[in-house]
Amino acid sequence: MDFPDVKQLYMYRPPNEFTTKILETMKLWASKPGAFNDPFDCDLDVAGRITEADVLHAATTEHGHRSQWPADIRRFIDSILDENGQFTQAERDRLDREIELLIDDNRNSGVICLSEVNDSILMWSHYACNHTGICIEFERTPNNALGDIEIASPVNYSSVYPHIDLGKMLVHRDGQTLDLMLRYKADCWSYEKEWRVFRDLGNAPSPLVSRITKVIFGLRTPTPYRQVIQSWCDARGIRTVQAAKVNWTFKLDIPV
Repeated sequence: MDFPDVKQLYMYRPPNEFTTKILETMKLWASKPGAFNDPFDCDLDVAGRITEADVLHAATTEHGHRSQWPADIRRFIDSILDENGQFTQAERDRLDREIELLIDDNRNSGVICLSEVNDSILMWSHYACNHTGICIEFERTPNNALGDIEIASPVNYSSVYPHIDLGKMLVHRDGQTLDLMLRYKADCWSYEKEWRVFRDLGNAPSPLVSRITKVIFGLRTPTPYRQVIQSWCDARGIRTVQAAKVNWTFKLDIPV
């Protein structure tokens, strides 16, 4: 399992009916990237169009020199290039249409956001409504979705805005080029230590990514809401703990 030291991932939640519904239904909400609070997040830029050189490079990377290309590959390349070595109009239209469909698929995908940390004062303030909400702990093992790096992986924080390299997409035809673009954020967010899980459909409920092992109450979780969450956790056999201030320092104490 990649990142074996990361054995739990966390979701900060405000004290509302949507949070309660997670424990009622044991499902999560997978948001579309466009719903994120950062307008730069997942806003993909395409660096130019696929060129004829990109196609030839992809074929060479996979099959070697042209003399070694399988007959079907040679026929395909010859069919999409004219006598001047340029794309036929039909091929140019097809490529542009396929790229647009790929980008649309990513924009309409579902994203579940988690964090490596459960004691971030900022995230308790921002995402758990000024420490009045909860933080849900999910188990990460080699045998569940969170332990599969192709399903759940950490966000890359960067000061450089990412672009889609369409030529690279031809060489790596597994969708990873686009997926990586959805895992880039400005480095000012690095304190979140975010992980993302992708689903095919956004703005839709999704099965739990793994077993819930603990629910943490915030410093200010109201008693009535705490009682509602506690009843659901008791019914599900989920342990609950209370966050506390650490004396004389800006830290939270979260029971293990």
